[in-house]
Amino acid sequence: MANACKCLHFPRIYSTLVAALVALGLASAVYAQIGNAGLTGTVTDASGAVVPNAAITLRSVNQSFTRSTKTGPDGQYVIPTLPPDRYQLTIAARGFMEQKTQAFELSSGQAGSLNISLEVAGQSSEVTIQESAPVLQTTSASLGAVITSKQVNDLPLLGRSFLNAVSLIPGAVPVAPAGSTTNHSPVNQSVMPSIFG
Repeated sequence: MANACKCLHFPRIYSTLVAALVALGLASAVYAQIGNAGLTGTVTDASGAVVPNAAITLRSVNQSFTRSTKTGPDGQYVIPTLPPDRYQLTIAARGFMEQKTQAFELSSGQAGSLNISLEVAGQSSEVTIQESAPVLQTTSASLGAVITSKQVNDLPLLGRSFLNAVSLIPGAVPVAPAGSTTNHSPVNQSVMPSIFG
């Protein structure tokens, strides 16, 4: 009889363990995407026609790693899950001159878009773009910013708490603690900023 009780509890423990592992896996997947950036774009020729199968290489300026991909039949490329950093993009396609962009910044949570127009190959085999278009975030309406350690050190923050710097981020709104009936005045209050509105 005692063995029967132990057997009845085993499925309950097993199902609880499986549920905990699934929840942990989902939480880690979401956490891994919060601080990352991404880059998308379209590669075209001078006439505006898309360039399929172009080799795209993204090089991290500070961390010295590269990510490579190719454009699809629609001329588009996607490079997801990038750590915030400065990057340089190199594009190469048969019949076109290789092009390199100037270094550009991708911030935490940014889904940047950078479209490139290739020139037909001639005497020179490489073109370096001196002034590139800014990397725009056109795929998401989310806002984000990076608060550097220099900003935290240089700005007059009350109590030297980095949370006070969050109010400098566009879209950040002070949120009073639950159950509070405050008018959101920043004087003599403990207000937790919300970057989700």
